[in-house]
Amino acid sequence: MKEKTPKELHNERLGLKFSNDFIFGKVIGKPDIAKEFLSVLLGMKLDDLHRVETQKTMKRTYRSKGVRFDAFIEDSKQLVDVECQVGSYDGLARRAAYYRSEISIDALEKSEKYSSMKEVYVLFVCKTDPFGDGEPVYTCETTARENGRVVNDGQHTIFYNCSAWWKVGNPDKRALMRFFYDDTATSAFTREMSNMADEAKFEDDDFTEYYADLRAKIHVLLEKQEALEESWAKGIAEGRAAGLAKGRAEGLEEGRVKGMAEGLAEGKAAGLEKGRTEGMAEARKSAWEKIQNLGLDSETLKKVQSVFV
Repeated sequence: MKEKTPKELHNERLGLKFSNDFIFGKVIGKPDIAKEFLSVLLGMKLDDLHRVETQKTMKRTYRSKGVRFDAFIEDSKQLVDVECQVGSYDGLARRAAYYRSEISIDALEKSEKYSSMKEVYVLFVCKTDPFGDGEPVYTCETTARENGRVVNDGQHTIFYNCSAWWKVGNPDKRALMRFFYDDTATSAFTREMSNMADEAKFEDDDFTEYYADLRAKIHVLLEKQEALEESWAKGIAEGRAAGLAKGRAEGLEEGRVKGMAEGLAEGKAAGLEKGRTEGMAEARKSAWEKIQNLGLDSETLKKVQSVFV
């Protein structure tokens, strides 16, 4: 990959949005910001936070799929994962379920009762609509299908469609979702986050580390793409060669079968014709021999001979 000039890097920093995972992590990683952010989104006050971790990873076993949370936040009553999602919504609901399970497994100590488990929230803050139904917020909880009753299992998944920020009634939540969508700061809290985002863009050590990591990820993706294209081209060539060979073999066999069938048909027809001719000649000869033994006079025999011979 071509190295970028200092001016290009500067412009790239200026162009980073709050929804960029690096900027989002730098801002939401501040405990006071994280607390206010969740209070606005969830519409409830949180206790003093016990933990705020960005890019937190979890992996249960060597064979299991690991997860990385954009922001993992904990207070005395809740365990919250906040995901900054700007695209790629395929399998999002199942991904949320997997994240909830990972958090829940870590939520209890060996001797603790299930009833003491903290509420688990997985929040996907999406730039556009993940489901295409036009709702600004999709709140998902376990319900009984028969009567619609919400089952209090402590599991909550909420998807925010920030492109529909204007449909939100609460002014603080509306301002926050709009800020995530297009970086327009219209409230005191979003203006504070906007200032912090601008500062984060020029924290050299952190940005250099982020940019190096990003370049490494892009390099890996490009290598995978090249390998995939090579495999695809190789597969096409091998498939074409195999197809031609098989086509030739099948065509040759089909030609043999067809040729044999046509040959048999022609041979049978020729044999029938020859047999008919020889049979008729033999029949005439036999009949003539019998007539000759009838004792007919020579004149009559001459007339009959013209028919049989």
